[in-house]
Amino acid sequence: MIIVDSLLRRLSELPRTLLAMPMVRIPLVGMTMVALGVTLVACSSGGSDNNNPSVNAGAAVTGEIKPGVIDYNIPTATPENAAQLLTRATFGTTRESIDEVMRDGIELWVERQFTIKGPAHLDYVRQYSNGSLRGPRHDYWWVQATLGEDQLRQRMAFALSEIMVISDIGYSLSNSQYGVTRYYDMLLENAFGNYRDLLEAVTLSPVMGLYLSMLQNARGDPASNTRADENYAREVMQLFSIGLYELEIDGTVKTLDGKPIPAYTQTDVENYARVFTGWTYRNPRNWSQPLGTGGDLISNMEAVAEYHDVGSKTLIDGQQTPAEASADADLKTALDSLANHPNVGPFIGKQLIQKLVSSNPTPAYVGRVATVFNNNGEGVRGDMKAVLRAILFDDEAFNGANSQPNFGKLREPIMRLTHLWRAFDIQPGTDSTNGAFNTTSPALSGIDSVIGQGPLLATSVFNFYRPDYSPQGPTYQANVLVPEAEIYTDNNILATTSRVNAQIQRFYLQNPDPLQQRWSHIDLSREIALASKPDELLDELDILLLSGNMSDSMRAILLDHMALFSDTNEDRSTAVRDVISLIMASPDYLVQM
Repeated sequence: MIIVDSLLRRLSELPRTLLAMPMVRIPLVGMTMVALGVTLVACSSGGSDNNNPSVNAGAAVTGEIKPGVIDYNIPTATPENAAQLLTRATFGTTRESIDEVMRDGIELWVERQFTIKGPAHLDYVRQYSNGSLRGPRHDYWWVQATLGEDQLRQRMAFALSEIMVISDIGYSLSNSQYGVTRYYDMLLENAFGNYRDLLEAVTLSPVMGLYLSMLQNARGDPASNTRADENYAREVMQLFSIGLYELEIDGTVKTLDGKPIPAYTQTDVENYARVFTGWTYRNPRNWSQPLGTGGDLISNMEAVAEYHDVGSKTLIDGQQTPAEASADADLKTALDSLANHPNVGPFIGKQLIQKLVSSNPTPAYVGRVATVFNNNGEGVRGDMKAVLRAILFDDEAFNGANSQPNFGKLREPIMRLTHLWRAFDIQPGTDSTNGAFNTTSPALSGIDSVIGQGPLLATSVFNFYRPDYSPQGPTYQANVLVPEAEIYTDNNILATTSRVNAQIQRFYLQNPDPLQQRWSHIDLSREIALASKPDELLDELDILLLSGNMSDSMRAILLDHMALFSDTNEDRSTAVRDVISLIMASPDYLVQM
């Protein structure tokens, strides 16, 4: 492979609104490639499928919000905005999906996605795992994220898994793969349902009960100086529903005397902790039945009356639960109080915008999404389909790159891999088993050690990165958020870029070394056929990888590089692979616009 230092230097210096990226030189597969160290700088500036629907789900809302307040101006589908939509609503753009959006239109594509539901992950994991073996869960997650037709559902479930976090890093859940897989299936089932139903399904999940110690949380006993465990009570408020501070509908923090107003107090935590007592496995042999002795990690937890605190509790809306209420009644009342809190729309809505579209949405964008959360136009609160429409169809989503200086988001490492695989038709290798993608060491079940992420493998309940993270320096001083930068460590940047580049340079169908096809490989036949027409090739890659955002300077650099190659099959293949590698390591690519 030809090494062109000036090319690498010029690519690393390409401007991008959110990024200024110094070049790091590393040897990769016989070439010198650019890995990007990231320093973020400020700029000028349908119902749920679960089996336990809430009795209050879809309750009509009160207040100043009126039905039909959002009037979307959805543009006619072009290749650019079709790719833009797909970058946010799927695990990566493909030619076929671009054609589909252009044929059917943006709105119809989204509405059709609402009707598609793939197979349960648990069926595959039961077939190929003994319940402790982690590999099959990861294998099937990557297959469905990459090849599943229900892309919007898959993408939404992944976003929710980064908000309502469980992780199987610890011993308890690492040996509970059926339960962990069922949790993800539950997110898939509720992705387009009602938020209130989702909140209850999360709360009653036995693996969430294990992860945040609500399972076997017994009422306090003054005689022995014990209190109910506060872990789940704290996190369900801080992370899953209302956040730390009271919010305006546009997501800005309410203040009193210049200080943020807390959304809840320690007393609130203690009262909700008392609510969440008395729950354990379904059909337990005894209350304290330990993990690994047959506890049901698939079915929702059930209440055991003698361990529930039956005293009255004061909730955050001032409501008093009645004394002697059952665990079920207390839980429903408490979850209603959280789901109906005015913070939920802006708190959850902003995080979903950040996961899908932009790290720094304007307050107006957040307000429009929160308005739809509060009322879908038909008097229903928490309709997640309506929320997704509001996020994906908003004018800022389509035009923010032209009007907002801090628009866009860093691509998560997982998305870099799935996008590459989807764009170039990844196929299992000849040594693959059970239809899984087989990769060189580490396997996908250990990919987090390379890229810093894996499905349901966050290092804490705060996810792989916090939604309010801003790197120290000019970015922090300008109050610009770049959440994903928290996992953009030097090691992860280099390792992820190496992994992407190895896939492009070694594991592709046209590689003359057939041994490389033992591993999962991509197909570059279409691109190689276009290599003799550099402008047409770059036009296609611009849409497929960059949603039409390739800068003129980048195009000029890549055309110069391609001009160095002769018109032979070998050189065309090399030129194509170089161009794809360079695009996917560039600032133009790493910032999703």
